[in-house]
Amino acid sequence: MIALGSLIFISAVSASVASPFDDAVNIKWETVAGKLKEITVARDYDSGEGEIYGVSSNGQVWTCRLPCDGDKNKWSTITGSALHIAANEQEVWKTNTDYTIDRCQKPCSGSWVRQSGRLRYISMAPGVLWGVNQFDDIWMTPIQRGSGPAWQYMSPGNKFIWISVGIDN
Repeated sequence: MIALGSLIFISAVSASVASPFDDAVNIKWETVAGKLKEITVARDYDSGEGEIYGVSSNGQVWTCRLPCDGDKNKWSTITGSALHIAANEQEVWKTNTDYTIDRCQKPCSGSWVRQSGRLRYISMAPGVLWGVNQFDDIWMTPIQRGSGPAWQYMSPGNKFIWISVGIDN
């Protein structure tokens, strides 16, 4: 999935693809209605089910159950506003304009729970959350249901604008 300005493009890869290196030749790009400045996909790689979460330019949080095939009616808002958003199979995390961090169990209906720490940018992989704070430092925490973050400083001597993590499947 790629966001370019006010357009979101989602790739649909053929089910017959056997290797991740074959993906580039089997990608079909599709324009999806809406305008989001930040997006994340939370997908179960075994079942293919999942959601897209996004943040609009005014901070409103949106979600759509996959597949989001261009039908505007599939999108709905979630209570709360965000600066940035990240999700995995179990949770949705967001940062706020004051760099505070919130967490919501899926399916997220807007019951955000404040977490320790301050970040402006976040990215998730299974079991771990990475983020960049307002001082351009990278922090990481293992994430488990029912426990708060245990932040670890990951960038001694280096500064970063953003970070992106994922799963190699």
